[in-house]
Amino acid sequence: MTTDHTAPSEAGSYPPKQLLAARRGMATAATIAPETLLTPAEMQDRCATLGVVLDPAVALARERLTHAAGSPADTARWASLLHGVAEDQSAAACGDPAALPVLAARGHALLGALLDTQPPWPGIPAIAAAIRARITAYSYFPGRLLVLQRLAGDAGCSRSDVKLALEDLSAENIVARSDTGFWYARDTRPAGHLTERAADLLARVITAGAYPPETVLSRTKLRDLLLVDTGTVHDALGLLTGRSLVHLAQNRYTVLPLASSTHTAGCWPLADAELLGRLPPPRETGAEHSLAVIRRTQQNAVRRYRDGDVLPAAAMSVQEERQGEVLRRLLMSAHNQIRYQDHLDTRLQSCAAWVLACTAMPSPADPEHRLWSFAVTSVAVAGLGIALRTSQPAHRRPW
Repeated sequence: MTTDHTAPSEAGSYPPKQLLAARRGMATAATIAPETLLTPAEMQDRCATLGVVLDPAVALARERLTHAAGSPADTARWASLLHGVAEDQSAAACGDPAALPVLAARGHALLGALLDTQPPWPGIPAIAAAIRARITAYSYFPGRLLVLQRLAGDAGCSRSDVKLALEDLSAENIVARSDTGFWYARDTRPAGHLTERAADLLARVITAGAYPPETVLSRTKLRDLLLVDTGTVHDALGLLTGRSLVHLAQNRYTVLPLASSTHTAGCWPLADAELLGRLPPPRETGAEHSLAVIRRTQQNAVRRYRDGDVLPAAAMSVQEERQGEVLRRLLMSAHNQIRYQDHLDTRLQSCAAWVLACTAMPSPADPEHRLWSFAVTSVAVAGLGIALRTSQPAHRRPW
């Protein structure tokens, strides 16, 4: 059995064309003869196929039931349809072949009811306005590829309608199309802003003492630490040559000795009072700082930044407060580590200086910049956690 359908991107977003396709698939499934002999594996496969269509339809029907609370007739209609689908799904899951066509017929009726109550088609101008608003609000990051299926799910329309809306937005220079045919949101920020912010952070890292003089910088490692491409790293290092922080010779960037005034101000290791003055204030409730949690936080932060998954402002503030408490504890551990070592661990010094430089970054208002700062700091904190674990004796480790 095959059903002609496309599952919606999220519950509650079921465009009319998908509803019609799913309803046609249910009509085909309802013609199966009840006496058809099916093996348990075939029963399970057909139940799963119907479930792909029915599960989001049931979720949408539950939303309609919630909105119909003021109408007894509508409430009874949706409740009856949902109850019938649930009973038929249970019977089909128990292996009753006769329940399959009944379930398909019930699903056909449910999808028909959803079509009857489907909101009116928004129209191309309304779809374009919704996409424009999301780009302006940084829900879709500037310069990032636009996924048509995600746009269609957010706007409650088909992908072909989204393409027409994008054509209108391209005339307004809000979106553009690449040579390979992919759409992306235009970046209206000043040219080279990614290079500038990467260079600013790297300058803070060098002045914080992360790299001794004559250290050859690896562009591959800096790419992973700064979450930018190799070309941006090369351009950022080019800017730092003009600031007399690095030197280019034989296609290698080498760290130059710092000026004496720069070297004494904010260079790791710091004095106790200076370190405490640069750390975030302690949180009253604390934060989990086991290495496993730190690594998982880093992975989630990098994934969110690369996917353009912006958290609400309140949730982002909570994440930043927790991150501040974790880096505070790790920097204090790294500071105390000096007392137990005859020589300074260069890897620990480099990782601590990276975290210290991240704490000095300004608080950006741009959601994309804010998410980048959080992700870069998460990478630095994870590196410091690993360095602490490998450099400390087992009986002195914080975890």
